[in-house]
Amino acid sequence: MNILLCTLPEVCVSKDYLPHLSLLYVAAQAEKGGHKVKIIDSHIEGLTTDNLVKTIIQEQPDILGVTATSHNRFEVIKVLKKAKQFLPETITVAGGVHFTITAEDALKCIPELDVIVLWEGEYIFYNLANTIQGGGSFDSVNGIAFRKDSGEIIFTKPSTFIHNLDDLTPAWHLIDMDKYQARLEGTYDTRAIGVMSARGCPSSSVFCSNSIWGKKSYRMKSPLKFVDEIEFLYKKYGFKGFDFWDDTLTLSKNHILGICDEILRRELKIEWYARARVNTVNKEILLSMKRAGCVAIGYGIESGSPKVLEAIKKKITISQIKQAVKDTADIGIISKNFFMFSLPKEQEEDILMTINLMKELVSYSSTVTTPYALTLIYPGTELEKLAKSRGILSQNFSWNTYTEFSKSRLYGENKTIPFYEEQLSLEKVKSILRRNLVSKGDFFQKAKRRLSRIRNFHDILSSFKAFR
Repeated sequence: MNILLCTLPEVCVSKDYLPHLSLLYVAAQAEKGGHKVKIIDSHIEGLTTDNLVKTIIQEQPDILGVTATSHNRFEVIKVLKKAKQFLPETITVAGGVHFTITAEDALKCIPELDVIVLWEGEYIFYNLANTIQGGGSFDSVNGIAFRKDSGEIIFTKPSTFIHNLDDLTPAWHLIDMDKYQARLEGTYDTRAIGVMSARGCPSSSVFCSNSIWGKKSYRMKSPLKFVDEIEFLYKKYGFKGFDFWDDTLTLSKNHILGICDEILRRELKIEWYARARVNTVNKEILLSMKRAGCVAIGYGIESGSPKVLEAIKKKITISQIKQAVKDTADIGIISKNFFMFSLPKEQEEDILMTINLMKELVSYSSTVTTPYALTLIYPGTELEKLAKSRGILSQNFSWNTYTEFSKSRLYGENKTIPFYEEQLSLEKVKSILRRNLVSKGDFFQKAKRRLSRIRNFHDILSSFKAFR
């Protein structure tokens, strides 16, 4: 079978210009089944939707696989519609968190979409491709949703999580690695690539789609196999910077210390960025990370109000926040501490508590930063349920039917992703932030940092929207 796997461009993404790991893992398994696989990363290739459709038509794939986030879902839908128009016999398959969560709605709204791979796609897509090649029925493939000729939407038996992550290896050879020139988060001076040592998320934050994985979803690669992958990319492709994509790299003390020990044992001269929770680090862990090359850590803090932290199920305390950030600064690791405003239960005094905490944290060291954003609503989250109960979203809201939100058009980077509002209007929140947090000096410092990172047209667009 000829299989074509595609990504769609995103102007504002957190993993900008890093290879799409999920597609690389899926492609590797499909190749093991004897299938011919090609990957088109529209983001790195600078392809427009129309350019990508032309390429798909030229490739004439038997299976077209696409992945989507909630941010670029309508670009993906547009490609599916156009591609199917010219290639009616091609089986169209979608995957990723967005389509997993909204599968039934997507199949109702997108007649050009044939199958959705739910959750982890490696073995499911492998079985699906083999079934299509053998002329079998979709009913026999676990872990998918599809539409019958009658229009009935079918969810097959759920597939189990992949527990032995050591068996999975990305198909790096299917992409032009030289085109990926991301700079390491935090320092922005080392070429970096993304890797992942674990999957799943046991957290239950109300605003995060990853929380739907469930508490039992967390699984880890062995430190040995994970560092094998790092060493391969270091020696084969010359990468010295690594973005560890784990939602929380430090969930298991033995795991993170094992990774650090293995990096040091092999004497790999690398730098890396990690994401962590403030209640999962201590000086021992941070010192080990520093010695192994960690230069920056991202902490999701969200609020300086205990009441709001409880409301969003963050399960951290103000003392834990202060201790973790101070220890990180003292040890000499950069920390990016992410905050959100317009959260559930948040009133003006809560915003001021958050602002005061942000100011205290940056006083610890020049290596401490406190980026912040207004809260967005994503599918499958508790916040989505709250938004529907409050009338921000209608009860029958469709994530796959094009809808624009006026305040998202005004304040956001994506006019199809709604903001959350509860105690205070967005206008009121913005007013409080302007009075207490934003200064001309802050603006120009942020502008200078953004301009220094511009590498192409996508970065220009992203910076323009941020300045606006």
